[in-house]
Amino acid sequence: MNTSSNVGNITSRMDHLFAKIYWYAVNAALPFSIIGLLANFLLLYLFVTDSYFHRRTYLLMLVSTISDISSTIASIIGYAMLTNKNLSVQTGSIMCKYFLFIISTSYSISIMTLCLIAMDRYFAIVRPFSRFYLVHKNRIIVFMEIFIWILSASVCAPMLIVITSYGDKYVVCDFPNITPLVTVYFTTFVLMLYILPSILIGILYWRIIKHQKNYVQPGQTLHRFKEQQIKKRKLIKMLISIALSYILITWPVFAAIFGFAITGTSLRQIRNRSLVLFFLAFFSVSLSASITVINPFIYIKFDSNIRSKLKSSWHRMNIFKFRSNTVVSPTCN
Repeated sequence: MNTSSNVGNITSRMDHLFAKIYWYAVNAALPFSIIGLLANFLLLYLFVTDSYFHRRTYLLMLVSTISDISSTIASIIGYAMLTNKNLSVQTGSIMCKYFLFIISTSYSISIMTLCLIAMDRYFAIVRPFSRFYLVHKNRIIVFMEIFIWILSASVCAPMLIVITSYGDKYVVCDFPNITPLVTVYFTTFVLMLYILPSILIGILYWRIIKHQKNYVQPGQTLHRFKEQQIKKRKLIKMLISIALSYILITWPVFAAIFGFAITGTSLRQIRNRSLVLFFLAFFSVSLSASITVINPFIYIKFDSNIRSKLKSSWHRMNIFKFRSNTVVSPTCN
């Protein structure tokens, strides 16, 4: 009798601890997402209004930014709903389905667009005289971007079926029924959204770096060649840094999803077995969900052009503010 009572007390304390940490995590994510939304809108404004960024690479980054904005808005709505203790499991389940579908689709669009940028840079640097690409590159880019959006939505659409929720003190998103079909889906999900894009990005940038080390364009002076190489290497370094940030930040959640698929274990089952493992899985999902919030800061960190344009815009705003606040007093005789 005492043993069962002690077990019940321990379970009750663990449930209370989980509810407390979960509440703090969700409430911390809400202002974080709002900051990310503002940063994404700032990038959107910069990409649209500044003619310098009307180039293929930055136009593709603009597409990712638009996708990130939609995902961040969904995150804000989702986190706001999850903080409500009175949220029903049925409503929470619908919210979880669309919340994770939008976030997954947005991530897929971003990582596949990074693959498209890598492909574009590969043809521009390694195969600049490819006649087919020179003639059709604009059509190829548009077609591939449309294909990326359709493919991303298609790959993530089963989330609307497999995701559900359960309720204790708060509604928690989960996928409780890991059937063989769900295992196949999650394995395909990891393959399509993480493994294949990571390999493709790695191969393309490795080919670009290898080409830059060995190639000297004929008919150029050494000084001009060095200047062009420095510019190209800065751009490639920036793009590699952005892609690598994506890959490193999101690998824990894809490892967790693959683990769920192989073991057939849901989040709730993991929580009942080990609270430590549960929170590792929970925060890996939260970290990856925040990638759309982190993205604008990754761009600002690694892209010197974005940083310089933001600084100049901030400087102009300060000058305008100073002039508008300056009052010229009439001279008294």
